Amino acid sequence: MEVSHGPCIVDHNILTSDYALENVAQGGAYVNNLIGGKMIHRKVLNRSTQYHLPHSTKIAGFSLTYGGDDRFYNNIFIGKEGLEGVGTYHFNNYTTSLTEYIDTVHKLHGDVEEFELVEQPVYINNNAYFHGAQPFERENDKLVENGFAPNLTIIDQGEEGYLSIELPEDFENFGGAVHSTATLPRVRIVDAEFENPDGSDVFLDTDFLDQPRALQSTLGPFALLKKGKNYIKLW
Repeated sequence: MEVSHGPCIVDHNILTSDYALENVAQGGAYVNNLIGGKMIHRKVLNRSTQYHLPHSTKIAGFSLTYGGDDRFYNNIFIGKEGLEGVGTYHFNNYTTSLTEYIDTVHKLHGDVEEFELVEQPVYINNNAYFHGAQPFERENDKLVENGFAPNLTIIDQGEEGYLSIELPEDFENFGGAVHSTATLPRVRIVDAEFENPDGSDVFLDTDFLDQPRALQSTLGPFALLKKGKNYIKLW
């Protein structure tokens, strides 16, 4: 994700490369993903880029990429031996609400530098972290089992492919809500909601395999994930 000010949704993906995600953006929503590699988080404070009116190519303004204003819900993060940067901990020291952000900005005395010094809010909750993946320090509801190795593998058999993963006993007792336009906080700079291309509300209620999700369902990209061994046909 590069030089996007949002809103942008990344949901129900399987990201297993060691270098899983480069986040050079803001205003994103990352929901129900399986992330088995590191995430690089970068700001762009020396170049402003345009953002547009919702569902239009008409330019609404320009902004630096301050980082933050991201949402991470219902994801599974899996660490790897010798690999740093897995999880959401690089958002430590970020604010967690628009009110906190505005209050913190007003405590400073300056001009544009205030917005470079104060971290935009992030909305991070209901994620799982295994095998060394590290959570955001202010995440209230999370499942963390550093010593548990899910043994995640993708099995490519040519015409067919499978995902193999093991999950701990507590996994089935820790779910997350289905997210939608109503639950994803509005993007700050662009001042826009997360919507479908036609402007209707978005509901992230089907999984990677197009199976429906219950209002409260398992984390990650598959509604059928369970504790113990899982063997899921991908194609």
